[in-house]
Amino acid sequence: VQRGFGSFVVASVIVACGGSPSSAVGEGEHAIINRTASDESQNAVVLLVMIDRGEGGIGQCTGTMLAPNLVLTARHCVSSTQEGIACKADGTPIAGGRISKNKAAADIYVVTGTQRPTRPEANGQGAKLILNDATNLCNNDIALVVLKEPIANVPIMPVRLDGPAVKGELLTAVGWGVTDKTQSPTTRQQRTGIPVTAGAGDSSEQTGPSEFAVGESICSGDSGGPAISETTGAIIGVVSRGGNGTQPTQNPATSCIGTNASNIYTDVSGFKDLILQGYAEAGQDPWIEGGP
Repeated sequence: VQRGFGSFVVASVIVACGGSPSSAVGEGEHAIINRTASDESQNAVVLLVMIDRGEGGIGQCTGTMLAPNLVLTARHCVSSTQEGIACKADGTPIAGGRISKNKAAADIYVVTGTQRPTRPEANGQGAKLILNDATNLCNNDIALVVLKEPIANVPIMPVRLDGPAVKGELLTAVGWGVTDKTQSPTTRQQRTGIPVTAGAGDSSEQTGPSEFAVGESICSGDSGGPAISETTGAIIGVVSRGGNGTQPTQNPATSCIGTNASNIYTDVSGFKDLILQGYAEAGQDPWIEGGP
C-alpha cells in the first residue's frame, strides 16, 4: 500500500493573502535522494498551503502554474482522502484511496518563489476547484485550482495533452518535499535525469491507464508537483503517491530512499478534457507542449 506525498502539520494559524503569522522553518540545506536547489527558472512551481479551519491544521503540497490564475496539482491535496492506497493496473482500487469530501477553494493559497519564507505571504487564493467525479484516487489523482486573481509576473509551463509518458524518457521533478535534514526545506528542490520506469497499466508497478512510474526521486510534500519533460519542458505528470515499502520514521525521508522506491505520477495527457476545462474556467488560452 502506497501513500500520498502531501504533508500536514497541526497549527492554530491561518494563512491569508497579504500576510500570515510566523511558522517554524528547518535549517537543512542538503536535499535527500540526489536533489539540488531549484532556481528562478522553475518559478512556475509553487508551494500550496491548505487550511483546515475545523481542526486548525495546515497542509502543504506542490503545484504548477498553467496560467497566471490556474494551478495544476494532485486531487488528494484539495480533498480529504484515505492515506493508504493500492490500485490495479486497470485503475480500480484494491484498498484505500477513497475521496470523502473536497476542501473549500478559498482555503487554498499559493506561495511563489524559490525560498520558503518564515512569514509566508500568500500570492494567490483559490476561487474554484476543477475536478472530475471520481470517488477514489486510483487513476484520478489530479486537480486544478482557479485563483481569484492572476498572480502578476508569475512564470507558467506548457502541458502535454496529446500523448502519454514513454518508458525511458527523462524528466525533472521539482517540489517542496522533505530533505534529509528537515521536513520543511528552506529552498525548493529539483532532481534531474529521472527515467520513466513503467508506463500505463503496468501491474508490477500498480500504474493505472492514466499513470506512470519512476524510481527514487520524490518524497513527502512533493504531492501535486510536476514531472517536466527534459526534451520539451512540458509537464507530463503530477506527483500522486509512492514510497519504498517501509513506514516512515521520525524523518519521513526514510520511506523514500533506495532501489525499492516506486513513485506514481498521474499522466496529465489522460485528463485532456479536464485540463482544457480548467483553462476555459480561468479565461486563458492553453499552452500545449510544442505550441506557442
